[in-house]
Amino acid sequence: MTEINAIVASLENGLANQFIDIPPATLSILRDLKEKGVVLALTSSRSIVWLEHFLESKQLKGMFSFLIGCNGAQYLNCKTRQRSYLVSLSKEELLEIAKNAAKFNLVCGVGYHNEIFFNGFSPWALNYALRIYRFPHFTGFDLIDPATTFSKVTIAGSKKDLRKFEEAFDMQKFRILHPSSANLEVIPAKTNMFDALKLGMAQFGLTADKILYFGESEKDQSAMFHTIGIAMKSAPQSVKDSARRVTKYNGAQNGIGYQINLLRMEKIYVFRKPDREKA
Repeated sequence: MTEINAIVASLENGLANQFIDIPPATLSILRDLKEKGVVLALTSSRSIVWLEHFLESKQLKGMFSFLIGCNGAQYLNCKTRQRSYLVSLSKEELLEIAKNAAKFNLVCGVGYHNEIFFNGFSPWALNYALRIYRFPHFTGFDLIDPATTFSKVTIAGSKKDLRKFEEAFDMQKFRILHPSSANLEVIPAKTNMFDALKLGMAQFGLTADKILYFGESEKDQSAMFHTIGIAMKSAPQSVKDSARRVTKYNGAQNGIGYQINLLRMEKIYVFRKPDREKA
C-alpha cells in the first residue's frame, strides 16, 4: 500500500459547499486523520488573512498545519506563524491591468483590509463581492496605500467581454485564471501552487509522492502533477485530465470525505504520520 502523510485540499468547491461551510461528515474524517498524525493543509484563491478569519469563525483554528492562499502566492505555517509572500504585483501594475480591462467594459477589483475595491460599478462585480462575502467599494483605488502589493486582480464582466479581454491579453508579466464564468483573475506569471506547497513539505517532513492533493481549478494543476492529485467532480475537464482520480461527489456532498473512505476501503493507501516532522 502507498503511504499517505498529508492531505492538501482546496477550500472553494473542494472541502466547502457554496456557502463556504465544510460538511460535518468530512470534518469528522479529517479530525480522525489528524489524530493519527496526518498533516492537513488548506489551499484557496483567497488571502491568508481571510483564511485565518474563516477558520477562527468556524472554530477550526489548529485544524490545519499550513495554509496556501491567493492561488499559491501566500503561505502560512500555522504552528510557527511564519508567513511567506512568494510573488506580488504593485499598485502601478494594478492600474496597468485596469487600464487594459477598461477597453473591454470590464471593472477590476482587489482585496484590501478584508474588503474589496473596484474601479467602477457593474452587476458582475457586485455579484462577485457578495459571493466571496466581502464588502465592496466601487470608487476606485485611491483609498489604498500606494505601497500596498497584491497577489491577484479580479476582473468582472459579461462572458463576451471577458472573452474579448482574454483574446487580446498580451501582458507577459501576468497570466489568467478562470475561477468562474463571470470573472477572471490576473496573477503574476510566476505564481505557482507547487512552489508554495514545497515550503510546507520542507517544514513538515513531507515528500510529494505521499501527499494526497484535492484540486478543483487550474490553480491546482502544478501541485496535482507532482503529488497524488484527485480532482473534484465539479472541476473543469482540463483539471480532471491531470488527476489520477475524480471524486464521485462535490464538496457539498462530502466529496472529499467519501473519497478518503473509499481509498481506505480499497486498501490502496495507508494514512499515517510522517517519519519526520520538522515543525
